[in-house]
Amino acid sequence: MNNQKSVLVTGAASGIGRCIVDYLRERDDYVFASDVNKRGLEDLDGLERVTAIKMDVTKQKDIDKAVQLICDSSRSLDGLINNAGIGLGGPLVEIPDEDMYKQFEVNVFGVFRVTKALFPILLKNKGRIIIIGSISGLFSAPFSGPYAMSKHAMEGYSDALRREMDPLGIKVSLVEPDRVKTPIWDKTESMLSEIGNRFSPLFLDRLINVMKSGIKKGRKNGLEPTNVAKKVYLALHAKKPKARYPIFKNSVIINLARHLPDSVMDAVFRKW
Repeated sequence: MNNQKSVLVTGAASGIGRCIVDYLRERDDYVFASDVNKRGLEDLDGLERVTAIKMDVTKQKDIDKAVQLICDSSRSLDGLINNAGIGLGGPLVEIPDEDMYKQFEVNVFGVFRVTKALFPILLKNKGRIIIIGSISGLFSAPFSGPYAMSKHAMEGYSDALRREMDPLGIKVSLVEPDRVKTPIWDKTESMLSEIGNRFSPLFLDRLINVMKSGIKKGRKNGLEPTNVAKKVYLALHAKKPKARYPIFKNSVIINLARHLPDSVMDAVFRKW
């Protein structure tokens, strides 16, 4: 393992991002913690080895200000952890266009913008780029289309970026966690009351059942966010980081499912 690293973490004020910040700073790394959530940033501001930065990854002006702040600091930048993301869903033939645009603005173009802006700094230090993907980048469940599409995009993005950066000495890793125990499940539950006003009866009953099932599994069987933070730390510090860091509670079942015929997986989802 190397010595102290200085990194930028996006989506740092809550959930997985906050856990990553705490895990890294407790191990002597320095974190530029960025988020759009002002209240969450107030909780980070003043913590040892943390600089809180208000940044919306959908706004180039915010990104440019964050880059300038890092450049004006006395620290170099050894890593970028693209964690900021949102999860939207619903029937793909009924979901509003603006929801789909928003999903990709944050999860795809946000990663693209931030990485592009920080590339010159990372190049100087032969830094690391770490992207938080998801099991949804491997499997597309019903009604999770927008989110799954965005995470599938990260699979292609990380592969292309890794192969482009490799000759330049920048290592790129994709962390692929299963469901994680975060407040996102409370937010998802709060959305249940609004579902009936947004989508037609054609999909409604099944959609509600799928959402309830996901909430229950996330709360009961979800990964601890520390499991994700550990992989991020490893990808940041390992001499030879892996291209992918899958984090599944039952990797045997996941790997088996990935090789089953589509007809079998379709039958499984049909029972949801």
